Amino acid sequence: MHTMNVVLQIWTGLTVPITLAARYRAGIQKRHKEKSFFDEQTGTWKRLYGYDRVNDDNDIPIIEAKASDEPGTDPFDESLKEKKSKVDKKEKNRLHNLKQAQKAGALQRFSFLPLDVM
Repeated sequence: MHTMNVVLQIWTGLTVPITLAARYRAGIQKRHKEKSFFDEQTGTWKRLYGYDRVNDDNDIPIIEAKASDEPGTDPFDESLKEKKSKVDKKEKNRLHNLKQAQKAGALQRFSFLPLDVM
């Protein structure tokens, strides 16, 4: 039963009919995001993020070579370089967004910007 209906019943002594919306809301259940998943390959539970996570690039023991790959190149080094370049690009975009926000006057109250941005 909706809490407002209960309060009205207590104050006035009248019974208030439950609306369709209140019935609908009563049936809604919150879904919590799971933080761990069962990895069928290893047969263990692993975290979604962080240490010992599912689908971690560092856990891959062998990467098959493609026909287009050059001989003598290390695919693990290439994946690390790609990851580092993505992180650098995200940091560059973050600093650019902070500069644009400061120019617009949105960050006047905050002082969490690095000194080289200001």
